[in-house]
Amino acid sequence: WPAAAATTVDITSRLVTTYLSAISTSAPTSDDNPYIIAYDCSDVSGNKASTVRRRVYVNCVSPEHVCTGNNGQLTCSTSGICLGISLSLDSLSLTSSTGSTSSSSSSISSSTSSSSSSSS
Repeated sequence: WPAAAATTVDITSRLVTTYLSAISTSAPTSDDNPYIIAYDCSDVSGNKASTVRRRVYVNCVSPEHVCTGNNGQLTCSTSGICLGISLSLDSLSLTSSTGSTSSSSSSISSSTSSSSSSSS
């Protein structure tokens, strides 16, 4: 049997979109915790299609990378630097361009807030 001619109908104006909450793109998602979007569809006669689920991952714009803050919240680096986190250098070994090695027991704190210091 010859195939019947396909008919294309634009139903865009008849689509109804509802959602519980919007996807936030202000922070990246981890590989094990993406947003899950579920799609449902039915026609005017009430015939329902199977629910389809999609995983949505929010990534940092290249060349930036994912940073984990002190509270576990994910953010994107700015100019390659993770801001708003504290790093402990207790067990960090630093090597200079001359090859000498030194150890440090200090800590670095980086944040976007301004601070002032005074000397006496």
